[in-house]
Amino acid sequence: MACCCTNILELCKVPVCGSATIKTGVNVPEAGDYVLILDYLGIQVRIAETFEEGAELEFDASGLNEDYKYTGKIVDANGDPVSLPVGDFVYDCISFQTVLSFSLTA
Repeated sequence: MACCCTNILELCKVPVCGSATIKTGVNVPEAGDYVLILDYLGIQVRIAETFEEGAELEFDASGLNEDYKYTGKIVDANGDPVSLPVGDFVYDCISFQTVLSFSLTA
């Protein structure tokens, strides 16, 4: 995956327990199905979601391993890469580190 990336959007750490969501901070260009394709030790992990136009591109992270740095791209229903505009920059891939999060009660 990294071989195809020219500009990678580094996201915040993503917890993989509880409400585990990969938040891109980018809105969907048009309603439809989108797939986040991640590299995991040479294997492609595909996470598919359906979005309404204008919704934030968010993907479920609950099935991912903790303490791993993922790099991936988002494609639309046709398999075309989705550009991720943030400010004056346009990204073609995302990257994030997964972590465990705990809630402590006393």
